[in-house]
Amino acid sequence: SARCLEGFASGFTAAILAAIIIISRAAITRVIADAYVSRAADVMAAAAVVAEGTAAVRAAADNSVKADFSAGRVAA
Repeated sequence: SARCLEGFASGFTAAILAAIIIISRAAITRVIADAYVSRAADVMAAAAVVAEGTAAVRAAADNSVKADFSAGRVAA
């Protein structure tokens, strides 16, 4: 009976340790995944800022060309 109880306790302890390892691995994987998603979001946000800036520069250049063209037509 004592041996049976000892075996059960040993098996139970092993099961708890296995569960802790599995939970820890899942937590670590989640932290890594969260960091990756966060980094990807940062990169996408930076790309959006660059695209916005590029669009603003294009619009300004386009407006400048139009203004120059209009000024040329008016002067002529």
